[in-house]
Amino acid sequence: MDNSNIQKLHEDHLNWLSEIKFYISEIDFLKKLLKADKSKLKNPGDNKTVKYINHLEHNIRFLKEIKETIDTHEMFMKDSYPRGEYDEEDESDFSDQQEFVNHEKTKKHMKEFRKRYNKLKIKIFKISEASNL
Repeated sequence: MDNSNIQKLHEDHLNWLSEIKFYISEIDFLKKLLKADKSKLKNPGDNKTVKYINHLEHNIRFLKEIKETIDTHEMFMKDSYPRGEYDEEDESDFSDQQEFVNHEKTKKHMKEFRKRYNKLKIKIFKISEASNL
């Protein structure tokens, strides 16, 4: 893994961490919106609102797990490349390759999350509009 790849991994990590921070704040807002909607229900257990609150809770757990994975990757990179420089004489190819594989998995998880989450947000906004919040 050369220095430009190391820098790219680090930049991706920073971007993802920023996204995760935003998503967690946004999810907190959506949960408040849904809980306000839930309080208007006659039978709260029989509504999509409860289902969507549960989905949001799952998304929070997922994002926290991804954040932990990213933090672990960053620690590995920091420990492996303390000055941010790749040492070509170091033959730790396996860990470099594994780190790249892990990075690609995280990239895929983030992409899939965005897609699912955007669909969920649309459903939540439709419920909120329908209940005139």
